[in-house]
Amino acid sequence: MNYFKNIVILGGGRSKRFWPFQHKILYSFLGESILYHLIQSYSKYSKNIFVVVNKDIAIEVNKLVKDFYSKNQNIDTNLTVLFQRYDLGQGGAVLSLKGKVRGEALVVNANDVLDEKLVIEIYKSKSKYSAILSAVYRKDYFPGGYLVFDRDGNVREVVEKPGSSNRPSNYIKLVVDYFDDFELLINAIESIKTKRDDVYERAINVFLKKSNRTTFVDYKGVWRTIKYPWHILDVMEYFLNKIRPEKLELPKNNNTAIEGDVMIEKRVKIGKFVKIKGPVYIGRNSIIGDNVLIRNSHIGDNCVIGAHSEVARSYLGNGVYLHRNYVGDSVIGDNVLFGAGAVTANFRFDAGNIIAKHKGKKVETQKQKLGAIVGSNSKVGVGTILLPGVVVGKNSWISPGELVKQEIPDNSFVTKGKIVKNKKVVL
Repeated sequence: MNYFKNIVILGGGRSKRFWPFQHKILYSFLGESILYHLIQSYSKYSKNIFVVVNKDIAIEVNKLVKDFYSKNQNIDTNLTVLFQRYDLGQGGAVLSLKGKVRGEALVVNANDVLDEKLVIEIYKSKSKYSAILSAVYRKDYFPGGYLVFDRDGNVREVVEKPGSSNRPSNYIKLVVDYFDDFELLINAIESIKTKRDDVYERAINVFLKKSNRTTFVDYKGVWRTIKYPWHILDVMEYFLNKIRPEKLELPKNNNTAIEGDVMIEKRVKIGKFVKIKGPVYIGRNSIIGDNVLIRNSHIGDNCVIGAHSEVARSYLGNGVYLHRNYVGDSVIGDNVLFGAGAVTANFRFDAGNIIAKHKGKKVETQKQKLGAIVGSNSKVGVGTILLPGVVVGKNSWISPGELVKQEIPDNSFVTKGKIVKNKKVVL
């Protein structure tokens, strides 16, 4: 059954707020990227899927498409990938589809994960409206678009990033939008004369002013999105909760205990006296050493979780090496090494929300527990302490015994509390 003639996935952003990582839609969960998961999910609702991405990831996306067709040989889906041609945010991504998408379309965001019931709810109502928006009620501020209502409760406008004190409502607009004529959306975008990145929202406002056949869905399901790097933990939780019980054959007489839902890929080696408390994902070829505790975490391929380490509520990329470490509520990039005794602190003494220093600005994470964010190809020396919310850039080295309180730029060397250029890094 085809619910929609076309589905458009917008993934052309440059992920500037995602530092020290890159290309958030390619981040892997349960062995596949977010973009792959979305394509597979939305392929159930349309034969025609259009994906707009940044040309910088052309090689990765082309491989993704090949993998998708290889693993879904019986699927009847026309998957078209285009590169974003206009630097106008999501509006530019939509404009890149001019002349490609005709008729109705459901437009979704590539770095959002939601319950599929929202798609079905929009489908059931689409015959009555020319446009259907979706929104979620939140008390905490989120840097996105907000709905403006009139006295009768009708949506009259979308305001992008109004600031916490200027919110017109508590309804955050999601990018799950239905249009009965996609070309009218293109026309609305072309009518906007600005170089700001809120062209898409302004185009929707054009729709709202011209048509009284618009509505919104008050979505009450799970919503996870990635803007800042710590949001990986939210999306991780979403995917970990999708793990279903598997029958796992454990080595005999090694006193290993597995509780809850755990997904372990091929060629994983598990030592003695290990406890894994699900939901947990462990990628291919990883080694879990003796006396290790892993809780509610996602561990990538080719990792070594060395003896006497604990990993709690954390995301570890590929090729991470630990030994006698505590990693809690943290995001660790690929090929990161932790020396023995290095730990991530994740809780303030006053129990307040953690404020991270990110690209020179203080950002309210809205998290009471948050450890470190460590970029790929970095090394943390023995006995080092990373304080809550610290962001360490990629290709950075931290000397043994450091107490890291501040943001560390890319390609840095930290020694005796000072940050200098890491001359050992070859870019």
